[in-house]
Amino acid sequence: DPDAGGAVGILTTSRGFVASYAQNGDFRWARTLAEEYSEARDIGLSEDGAILMTGSAWHSGIVNEWGGIATDAFVKRLNADGRGGGTAWVEGGTGGNSEGITITAGPCGGVFAAGFFRGEVDFDDGPGVSSAQAMGPPPNNHSAWFGLWDSTGRFAWSRMWGSAAGGSVADDIA
Repeated sequence: DPDAGGAVGILTTSRGFVASYAQNGDFRWARTLAEEYSEARDIGLSEDGAILMTGSAWHSGIVNEWGGIATDAFVKRLNADGRGGGTAWVEGGTGGNSEGITITAGPCGGVFAAGFFRGEVDFDDGPGVSSAQAMGPPPNNHSAWFGLWDSTGRFAWSRMWGSAAGGSVADDIA
């Protein structure tokens, strides 16, 4: 229960959440991620007070090439009051996995995020396609990714890197 006063209730789902508290510790609000079996790995703030999050969400019923549940990375922006914003996806399709590991505010309200992926993924969750194939042999064939989304959540660009041995992960950005 993020609100010790009991106004919110216990969050009993398998969804990640974010909560806001005043400087004196008073509870303001809490929001769960809309995606079931989601996990927020990093959180940040933009200059305008927006909350930035990255992580991954499982896709029940979709099995990846290693026999596990497929995951897609997300890049999420909430307004300072916890409402609005948007979510962008790094989509693994039917065989790839992606995870967001780190996030930071970029220029003009944009968002930089980074992480890793396996198999083939599409960084542009809009009508365009910006796909990449991870390097290296299974099961270590994960490559690192780094991308920029604008203040509305629209994909701008991404870069990936790795090695023939696989095992590349982007752990932090500055």
